[in-house]
Amino acid sequence: MVEARLMQAARNITCPVLLVRGKETDIVSMEGVQILQDAIPQAQFVDVGDAGHMLVGDQNDVFAEAVLTFLMEERSQLITNSNTNTTSRL
Repeated sequence: MVEARLMQAARNITCPVLLVRGKETDIVSMEGVQILQDAIPQAQFVDVGDAGHMLVGDQNDVFAEAVLTFLMEERSQLITNSNTNTTSRL
């Protein structure tokens, strides 16, 4: 029951999502990643090598780069969409 509610909540997510996983984790399997990606189609996924579940401590620079890249891409998309909407109203 709890899992069904969590999956429904995941399917209701409409904002951009970044899923970052340490490849060496024994907590988040690739099957789990796939289930989340199926539920949240807009989710982007980064699998960080040489990192476990505590990937921020294991590979902080790689994690930070993934997050910054994601945020910059999302910002760029928002600006593009904003400009398109403004132009279409003229």
